[in-house]
Amino acid sequence: MNDLSFMDVANVAELRLWRHHMLERERERLEQRQRGYRTVVAAVAAGGIVLVAVLIDQMLRLSGAAGLAALLPSGALEMLQLISVFAGLLILAFWLFDRWRQLRYDEEILKTRMLLLEEQDNGSRPETTARDTGSHTEALLERGEGYLT
Repeated sequence: MNDLSFMDVANVAELRLWRHHMLERERERLEQRQRGYRTVVAAVAAGGIVLVAVLIDQMLRLSGAAGLAALLPSGALEMLQLISVFAGLLILAFWLFDRWRQLRYDEEILKTRMLLLEEQDNGSRPETTARDTGSHTEALLERGEGYLT
């Protein structure tokens, strides 16, 4: 039998509520970060489209202009611009992928913590323990294996 006082039960309940509150706050922070990353991805995609349009415009203008384009072989300047743009986009894509991977890792940790908390809550509640013990005793009595004292 559990000899828990009312204060012990109240402290356990308060601790359980506090842990749930902290996990909810962590979940909200995680959702906020997800929204932030979605915004960044949308902004990067829009910026990439604008950048490609500007580069195409510049390539068309430079094709007939003198200066640096005249010093390089035909199309080399445009090729350098395109390579630098794609390298920048590739670096940005790797960074976003790393952030996404870290976010998924954080989600898995949060899910694991919540499952552990639920298991602890289900196993540590005095009323759950008493109910489970009572149902076990009742099942034994129904089968004729137990006795009442």
